[in-house]
Amino acid sequence: MKIQLTWYEAEMAARVGMARSFSSMRAGHNAFKHGLGRDEGGLFDMNIKGAAAECAVAKALGLFWDGSVDTFHEKADIGENVEVRSVKDAQRHLLVRPEDPIKDRNYVLVVDLWRKGGEPNYIIQGWLPGEECAQEEFKTDFGRPERPPCFGVPVSKLRPINELKKLCCLQWHQQAQETLDLIHTRQGKQ
Repeated sequence: MKIQLTWYEAEMAARVGMARSFSSMRAGHNAFKHGLGRDEGGLFDMNIKGAAAECAVAKALGLFWDGSVDTFHEKADIGENVEVRSVKDAQRHLLVRPEDPIKDRNYVLVVDLWRKGGEPNYIIQGWLPGEECAQEEFKTDFGRPERPPCFGVPVSKLRPINELKKLCCLQWHQQAQETLDLIHTRQGKQ
């Protein structure tokens, strides 16, 4: 599924990415600890592109994206349980690290096509529940021993994004129904 951000959405994502970058620098976080080469893009590029990918997935799923800062691993990237991983080309794998939240999280792989001077376009490759990503068969360092091992899920193993969209809609509907039931219960007691 191809998603194009509007320039307003891209600007919002860029602001969120900048805020995340400055927050990481203030906290002394090392953006290169997982083997990201310094020539592969800096902290700003990584955070801006990551925020834009989150925005694109939220748009595809019809969910609100809050663009939170300083919530890494504390809450999902989108909604209750959607985590986003972006890559620069379609040949890459969905990466999930052993320290990432696994239980009750869904991971989405997005190809970032936004290049200098171009349109903010993204291709959503698919998704998989965290528990299915964290299988021993997917554990790898991609032949780079300087990188810590992670789970690398091939695109061929991912589910279509429309399945996750339906699941999110069902969850939202269930939450809305529970809220309505609670309101009706409280009104009945008055």
